[in-house]
Amino acid sequence: QTTTNMMSKGTVYHFDGVNDVINGTDLTQVSGSLGFVQARFKYKSNGAYQVIFGTSDTATISYFFHVSINDSGKLNISQRDADTASEVAGGTVLVDGTEYVVDFVSNGTSYAIYLNGVAETLTVVTGADNGDWFGDTSNRDSWTIGILTRTTSILPFAGEIAEVMLGNFAPTAAEVK
Repeated sequence: QTTTNMMSKGTVYHFDGVNDVINGTDLTQVSGSLGFVQARFKYKSNGAYQVIFGTSDTATISYFFHVSINDSGKLNISQRDADTASEVAGGTVLVDGTEYVVDFVSNGTSYAIYLNGVAETLTVVTGADNGDWFGDTSNRDSWTIGILTRTTSILPFAGEIAEVMLGNFAPTAAEVK
């Protein structure tokens, strides 16, 4: 089991909601068919999806995975592998300027989202709650924090992100707390 911090420890990054991004092309830690993304952040609601962490094929719009806040202010996981996108959302509406710690988890067959250590009740928005993760998404050539880059950059984050951790295992509810 490994965990990787995708950001400089102890640094808070401010995202303008327009085009700020941290990105890379080394997908070594962005692989596997189960795992978690943990993030610590504060956000500013803007009525649109805002990506916390994503990985995608920058040449098409058909291959992507991202964890985000949706246009209703709820936590969201979305994945597409040139098929119908699978998207699930939590039930809590986030409050502007509040610091949150969130864990987006896949055990390989279904998703879980934990907000400040408490499991969210998930709703399937499109597709299915199938747990598709990084390794289930073909053709990816980059990862991003604060935006999703496909043929263009979309879904910019507005607020602060202080940490993004990736793990190659699915923590239990007890381990998340």
